Amino acid sequence: MQKYFLLTLLVATLTSCEDIIKVEVKKGETLLVVDAFLNNNLSTQTVRLTNTADYFSNAHTPPVLGALVILTDLTALKTFTFTPDGNGNYNYIPLASDSLAQIGHTYRLDVVYNGINYMALSKLNRTTTIDTILFEKQKTGLEDTTKEPKKYFPYLVARDASGAEDFYWIKTYKNGVFYNGSSEINVCQDAGGPGTDGIYFIPPNAFFFLTPDREAPEKGDALSIEIYSINKDTYDFILQMQIQMNNAQSGLFATAPENVRSNIENVTGSGMKAIGWFNIGATTSKTVYAQ
Repeated sequence: MQKYFLLTLLVATLTSCEDIIKVEVKKGETLLVVDAFLNNNLSTQTVRLTNTADYFSNAHTPPVLGALVILTDLTALKTFTFTPDGNGNYNYIPLASDSLAQIGHTYRLDVVYNGINYMALSKLNRTTTIDTILFEKQKTGLEDTTKEPKKYFPYLVARDASGAEDFYWIKTYKNGVFYNGSSEINVCQDAGGPGTDGIYFIPPNAFFFLTPDREAPEKGDALSIEIYSINKDTYDFILQMQIQMNNAQSGLFATAPENVRSNIENVTGSGMKAIGWFNIGATTSKTVYAQ
């Protein structure tokens, strides 16, 4: 009875100390968000414009309508005007004769919204080629050893372009669906870090980072890998963004939250500020089937 009494007293004490704390988050200023990752493919190129929303808002960020979006090739002195779709996307469908994206050229993105001019610069860097994609077949758990392997983990065989420092975003797709989770972003310097210029891509970028274990391809799945060239600033931006998105999962090892950098500049000097990123890069890709 004495133990029961002490336990009841302890529970009552703990529950009586509970207070409901309401956290009031002040509404921040509205910012223009620019998502502009373009490439040298002949597919539709899209610049997405939105406004920031309140932290606790459950709605999608509001699209920006009525803006003017122009891409200028500063090397060739050509301009390309993007067409709005009414939902915050500004599109351009390139033709082979357009020469929209040329390796080595420098590009300027201009966004004019509510009388304010926003600008960003990016040089289109080279990419490399993909030799092949191999698979490491693995069975899972207590699977019957007489059956076909359950998971097919891809291995990228490609050599970094030699002679200069290169940066890449390696994108993986299964049956056309992009692995776009915050922990699935796969960027690398040269073939996998400092001192890897001109060699074949190495793990983890060439193997462990290509697909998450739980969603690795199975037999018959189409697996596509794209190597998209980025510049050093974009590489640093993506790494910082990835750290901030995964910070909550780091527990005791989490870093202090910080504002993510942006290369979108308000050149008017007054009015709404902007965040986001502009990069234009070259791509190479290959598709194989797990077998």
